[in-house]
Amino acid sequence: IMPLLHTWSLSMEWKWYFFLPLLLLLFVNNIGKRLLPWLLLVSFVLLAFLSVSGDHSDNTRYYAFWQRCFALMAGTFLATINIRVLAERIPSALHSVLSAMALVSLVYIGATARATAGYPNLYTLWVVLATAILMILGARIEPTGYARQNRLLASKPFTLLGKLSYSLYIWHWPIFVFARYTQVEVTRWETVGLVLLSLVAAILSYVLIENPLRKCHKKATFMATLILLVILPIAFAHRFEGKSERDLPAGFAEDIAKFQGCITPQEITDELRARCKFGDMSKEPTVLLMGDSWSGRFAIFVDHMLADAGLAGFTLTSGHNLPFVNTEQLGLNRMVKANNDQHFRDIAAGKYRYVVVANSMPRYFAVHRSGSQDIRLLSRGRYRSYEAAFRESFDNTLAFIIDNGAVPVFITGLYDRISQIYSPTWGNINYSRCNEFGEECSYEDTSDPYSLEMKAIMAAMQAKYPQMVILDIHSLLCQDGKCSASIDGLPLYSDIGGHITPYASKRLSEMYLAEHENPFIRGHSF
Repeated sequence: IMPLLHTWSLSMEWKWYFFLPLLLLLFVNNIGKRLLPWLLLVSFVLLAFLSVSGDHSDNTRYYAFWQRCFALMAGTFLATINIRVLAERIPSALHSVLSAMALVSLVYIGATARATAGYPNLYTLWVVLATAILMILGARIEPTGYARQNRLLASKPFTLLGKLSYSLYIWHWPIFVFARYTQVEVTRWETVGLVLLSLVAAILSYVLIENPLRKCHKKATFMATLILLVILPIAFAHRFEGKSERDLPAGFAEDIAKFQGCITPQEITDELRARCKFGDMSKEPTVLLMGDSWSGRFAIFVDHMLADAGLAGFTLTSGHNLPFVNTEQLGLNRMVKANNDQHFRDIAAGKYRYVVVANSMPRYFAVHRSGSQDIRLLSRGRYRSYEAAFRESFDNTLAFIIDNGAVPVFITGLYDRISQIYSPTWGNINYSRCNEFGEECSYEDTSDPYSLEMKAIMAAMQAKYPQMVILDIHSLLCQDGKCSASIDGLPLYSDIGGHITPYASKRLSEMYLAEHENPFIRGHSF
């Protein structure tokens, strides 16, 4: 549970406020104040282009400082020009149209679930532009032609909300996290109550903390500021860094470094093949582990099995990736597609005896139908329904693998309850309570419609292709209607999207081999 996770944004502001005065001083000394706004405008355009046109499959971009610079540069540009004079030059009719378009755009993007996918994207750019437009138009002071929506935004309730916005941002996250931590079911009315509670906390914070600190800034010495804002935060972070791992067994993280960089799209080179090789390192790779980030988290699971079988493998996986042959996944990054194409070329060349996939398959049905992600498939160059395209692409992929002399292996049973994984009482809540308070770390053994549908598809495919191997680990975790969310008292899942921990990945492999034959040993009867 991370009640202060959202404070990462503070580091972005600090970096900008640290570098901005240095940049402005450099610019003013070299080009003068008159050309400064133009230089800032050009910088904004270039930074926006570089950010928006980048690799949208890299999830770390969301937290990268340089990806935020173009938005901060836009605000810096507006601060160096007289926006009131600019607003007065805009005709009243155009003023109203632009203001309405900007406001409607912000509301629409705020309600669009996929707006943050591949951040920063065109949605991000338009949010920055729309906000800048409203700021410019809002500077107009003449009542004639003043847009109604601007008068609405200038009203006392909205200006008060604007003043409280940052406090509201700071307080809402820990309040909602605590509600989920205590297993409060966040329904519609509970959400309203939590929002109101966040608003009360924001008002108290604004009145009792923010305003007093603004007034006393002149009394603060440099040394006091350094201690309060730099030394103490660093000491606090160092004190609690790795706290959750101090008492864990040595095996919990021993294999993390081994697969560092193997769950991200990148060019497949000889160096990468050597770095992402696993299993029996004295052998040539004859096993391929491909798929999404869930599949990548099973690398240690497969690694242990291959070492036991005397085989070596190669793995390169990517988030949100369905590894289907001759199928275009809409919105998939070009590098991910290039990786998939290379995997299938290697399969066609007879490099692999086994092809392993551990995707959270039910998840793709869940997120598609919820509308939170557009992962429709384009099969054979024509649009089809998601279910039909999925079945056809899955079927074609199995046939392709088998026809090229490899055995398809699917690891299932861990994500049968996909709706529970994303519910308020799941994931880090359960295992945090289990670890910290000794409470039972388990959940009901039930399957949702997405999982049942995926099970039916798997059964149909295995009936059609008896060579297909399914490693179902459900029985390792579930007995008598209950499933464990921990292994050896340690969390089964990490705090990121329901992925399993490295320790769980290894222990599940050991538990499976204790009850079943190793499916990768030659001569094993499937």
